[in-house]
Amino acid sequence: GLSEKKYYELIMSFPHSNAQLCKVVPSENCVCFLTGLQEFFFLIGGVPNNIRFDNLSAAVIKMISGSEPSLTDMFKTFQWHYRFKAEFCNRGKGNEKGHVETKVGYVRRNYFSPLPIIKDLKELNNKLQESMLEDWERIHYEKGVLISELWKEDAAHLLTLPTHPLEIVRVHTRTIN
Repeated sequence: GLSEKKYYELIMSFPHSNAQLCKVVPSENCVCFLTGLQEFFFLIGGVPNNIRFDNLSAAVIKMISGSEPSLTDMFKTFQWHYRFKAEFCNRGKGNEKGHVETKVGYVRRNYFSPLPIIKDLKELNNKLQESMLEDWERIHYEKGVLISELWKEDAAHLLTLPTHPLEIVRVHTRTIN
């Protein structure tokens, strides 16, 4: 029979073109998050200069006293490798992340309603990737131009990918007595 399992969606949106990418990941941890982000970079053939992040406390940010986030070493290594600037939205400030919040709703309504039955996560993500790219062939809601045409302008501003992807691993050490 079928059993319920919780998955997480990783969504990246591009406000100028209105393009979006989505990937379903098995866990809300740093390895899954950074692996998904890295796959987005290789899919689009570059790295955005500036990325604004939301809801990353479980994956990337350790909150310390006060309001200043402290980035994990894994995230800092990833950021240095791909050379992008990171901005972090404040909690409860929807106005700072309106575009991606709208995209989350759009993706959920159009691709996760009804909820999919996941037999093979890789297969689901391949189909999702195809659907995201097909969606770029619609007219931008305000600009009257195909999203794919506007994407060319976004793509022209991407940073070049490094020669090799970063190996994303978490190492656990244990001492045995």
